[in-house]
Amino acid sequence: MLGAFTCLQLKKEWCAGALIAAAVSIKAFPILSIAYLVYRRHWKATLFTLAFMFFFLVLLPASLRGFQRNLQDLKTWSEGMVFHYDANSIAQRPSRGYSWENQSLIAVANRLLRPVDAFRDKNKPHYVNLVNLEFKYVNSIIVIIGLGFCLFYIISMPRYTRRTMLSNSIEYAMLLLLILLFTPLSFTYFYVWLLYPLMVVLNILLTTPFPSREWNKTLTWFMVCLLLLCFTLPVPGFNRLGALGNTFWACVLLLVGLGWKLRKLKNHRDFHDAALPQPNDPLSFPPSQGGDTRGCKKTFQNLSS
Repeated sequence: MLGAFTCLQLKKEWCAGALIAAAVSIKAFPILSIAYLVYRRHWKATLFTLAFMFFFLVLLPASLRGFQRNLQDLKTWSEGMVFHYDANSIAQRPSRGYSWENQSLIAVANRLLRPVDAFRDKNKPHYVNLVNLEFKYVNSIIVIIGLGFCLFYIISMPRYTRRTMLSNSIEYAMLLLLILLFTPLSFTYFYVWLLYPLMVVLNILLTTPFPSREWNKTLTWFMVCLLLLCFTLPVPGFNRLGALGNTFWACVLLLVGLGWKLRKLKNHRDFHDAALPQPNDPLSFPPSQGGDTRGCKKTFQNLSS
């Protein structure tokens, strides 16, 4: 995904589409990034993503398993893992779908809003729900929250003509966070994706003037996110905090904080004065009128590396 973001910066949309399609073939949930490509009008990247997905998921396996058999396997997997969701299981995972290990929006909302066993213990079920709602009402709340996250993301993003490398880095970090929140199954190893958002936050912290009130706020925000993530460590008792959604809330805090930073950046005068990369030189970034672009360059260098 980071390679795809770099290719988008370099205007290599066919390569970005190929990399996203490869990610989708390895693990299905990156397919949610197509919505971002459509919103940002990366039409070529969208088409290449779909084309390479067809190649990776249909044509390539068909050469080994046969066309009809591969289509049947793909249909069976999609019905069982992608489109299966009921009150008892997510993606045919009755033992893990609603357990504390799953930190997705769907799982955390179900654990907090209705009685669901968070520890898969048949002899002594453990519940962490705050209220007792029906399954259909829980789903309605999930949809409302999901739409709220998407609306917040859209409102935070600058217009296409006002984008800079720094705003893009924050935008991509927020996209990764949304994908982690929206995927039905989101277990601990998925959150290696947090490396990039955390590095973006760290870069913001390092480029914020010190000492200042803004630096103190950014440091507090960063440390609280790290503290919440520490509860994923295999320490006795931490799984109870996991049942409440510690990683989920860390992602939400990162998302809200990055969105707030992006909106603040969008409204800053120097941000509006900053020149955008030219079409014939995707990596060019002329300095703004009186603004410091070192943070922008550093963030993009981190992204490229």
